[in-house]
Amino acid sequence: MLAAWLLLGFLIQQDAVVLNLVCLLVVVALASFIIVHRARWKVKYHFVPVLIATLCVSVLVSVVAVCAVSPMRDLLSARYFLPMLGFCVGGILESNGKALDTYYMGLYHHHALYDYLLGNGVSHPRAVHFFMKRAITRSLLPSIGRMSYIAVSTTPMVLWTMLLAGASVYDAVFVQLIAIATMLAAAPLALIFSLFLTRRYAFDTYGRLLPKEKIVKDEEEA
Repeated sequence: MLAAWLLLGFLIQQDAVVLNLVCLLVVVALASFIIVHRARWKVKYHFVPVLIATLCVSVLVSVVAVCAVSPMRDLLSARYFLPMLGFCVGGILESNGKALDTYYMGLYHHHALYDYLLGNGVSHPRAVHFFMKRAITRSLLPSIGRMSYIAVSTTPMVLWTMLLAGASVYDAVFVQLIAIATMLAAAPLALIFSLFLTRRYAFDTYGRLLPKEKIVKDEEEA
């Protein structure tokens, strides 16, 4: 933890776009590996799709959040971009490993329902709608659960820190709301994008579910 604080302080002090982008890639790559491991997927097939999804969503949501709290010229400034990136990646990392596991385990445990829907002419997106909804709910639950913790512990500290730094009460509250919205938005977006990119490893060209061994790690690998 101390090393992370020292590194963050160094990055903010340098405020170099190249260093910020390198930090972005390292953090997202580490988070993607942990997500794939928690989901019990095979890393060689799923790491790159999850990395792309996490990277795209983290950049998109972080940039939107930074635009909401700072001038456009500070878009990649370390003092704004890195904290928002941390909120994004933290929300995705906390939620999506279990959510991805929930999605595919639901499909495998209830594959008869999925096959029945396909056999009766239902499209693939409609057939997986129920399982997708369960996964998104599983993705949002940790973020919603964290909101009570944030409201009790983190929010007062952030508010007092910003007030002592000279920010107004309205600015401090607004930044905290943006941070919470960032975490809530990033997790389901990354989940949906990840499922879209990894579809080729789970379904064949006809939409049929591939054998479980193609996706999930063996017990020896896990």
